[in-house]
Amino acid sequence: MTLKLYNTLTDRYGFIIPLIVQGGMVVVSMLALASGTLVGIGYVLLGIAAVAFAPRAFEKGIHESSYIRKSIYFFNWVLLAFFSVYIGISFAVAGTLKLNELSTVNITQDNDVILTEYRQVMADVQAQRASKADEFADSARESTIGNIQGEQARLSQKADRYQQLIIERTAAIASGQAARDARKQLTAMTADDIFESIPIAWRTGRRIQVIFWSCLIVGIELMIINALAMPGKTRRKRKKAVVEDPGAVTSNAIQNWLTVGFYGLEAGKTAKTLPMETCREFQQKMGGTFDGLLFDKIEGLARKAQVIDKDNNILVADKATAAGLMEEAIL
Repeated sequence: MTLKLYNTLTDRYGFIIPLIVQGGMVVVSMLALASGTLVGIGYVLLGIAAVAFAPRAFEKGIHESSYIRKSIYFFNWVLLAFFSVYIGISFAVAGTLKLNELSTVNITQDNDVILTEYRQVMADVQAQRASKADEFADSARESTIGNIQGEQARLSQKADRYQQLIIERTAAIASGQAARDARKQLTAMTADDIFESIPIAWRTGRRIQVIFWSCLIVGIELMIINALAMPGKTRRKRKKAVVEDPGAVTSNAIQNWLTVGFYGLEAGKTAKTLPMETCREFQQKMGGTFDGLLFDKIEGLARKAQVIDKDNNILVADKATAAGLMEEAIL
């Protein structure tokens, strides 16, 4: 019963979960692309519209009988599906590239750009102080001496400030805080990171990453359209005013056969359809009528639709799906 319920839910509503996953990926991607709150809201609305209407365009394309309108619907689906798939792959690849960047962050006193800059400024200040000391020694005018002393005081303060910055930066490098700060800055994702992630990954030899994420995102899109294209679920049946053959197999007859024939499977007693005599007794107990000739026709139809095999083993456990396949086989 649990397997039957699972099959029914996935066959009828299997597109909902991948649609939610796809929508969540698009929302996150759109927020990463946005430069502000208002822009983010607009981007998210566009993304949700694309994700929501793509399955509908595909489903209408299946049902449409006009080839022109069918082509338009499918072209509409391709455009919207391409957006969802491309943005999903790009965002996933961009995240992988960010992870690669973060793994390479290793800040030491020898390679730290900030510490190098502080030391360069400190060296320049020391050189200026030495130059001012020479000027002071060579100066004789009182006004010039005063200016030099003021400049020396300023340089001394600047040297003390940068000396403190060097000490603090050295401590941050030793404790690992500098590396953590650098990784935090790298985690911010830009629009270029997303839109250029696929060509960058492909160009730099990370093609397995692109293929991996492509298979996953495209697979999610295929799950949606496969669920929408299930036979007997979304296919429209146009009613025709025709006189039915009394001995013909009808939808009601198929439903009655499935109700009785699948009883053993639903009860967990057998994986085969019940034999004709058992079905006859079962229907008569319920006060119904039984047509042995029609039973043989329906059973043959079930084999033709591959609902059961030649030994009456049930191949399609979900009765709704089985009924759809059998009705398709009548046409």
